[in-house]
Amino acid sequence: MLATELQHNVLSALLLGQRHNYTDEIFAAAALPSPRVVRRIVDQVNAAPYRPYTAATLAAIAGVSERSVYDAFRRRLGISPMAYVRQVRLDRARQELLDLEPSRAATVIDVAIRHGFAHGGRFAAAYRARFGESPSQTLRR
Repeated sequence: MLATELQHNVLSALLLGQRHNYTDEIFAAAALPSPRVVRRIVDQVNAAPYRPYTAATLAAIAGVSERSVYDAFRRRLGISPMAYVRQVRLDRARQELLDLEPSRAATVIDVAIRHGFAHGGRFAAAYRARFGESPSQTLRR
């Protein structure tokens, strides 16, 4: 997943950083994205939030460019598409942590991985920022 994202970023930098035959088209004002763009992505993310989403895969789901996806989310929800994915994952992880019995041998990292977070420290930081407590504190409740 990291290699795909890196490749995409390099290609985007090349396309946007150098003047070429399509520069004017790339930077032309785009029409307002329709609500279906957001709806398609929201439905997919809610159905399978654990999948490894990237900006490119979200754009493919909606059938529009990445720029259109970003614009649609900013206009309709006020956040970026990847921030939305992270919120859904965090909400699902929190619900699982609340539903687990503390006496079970479940760990926070197991829950994080099940919900699409590969790095435990980043998961814990994002969780604390969103809910005001650490995932382990939620698990102990």
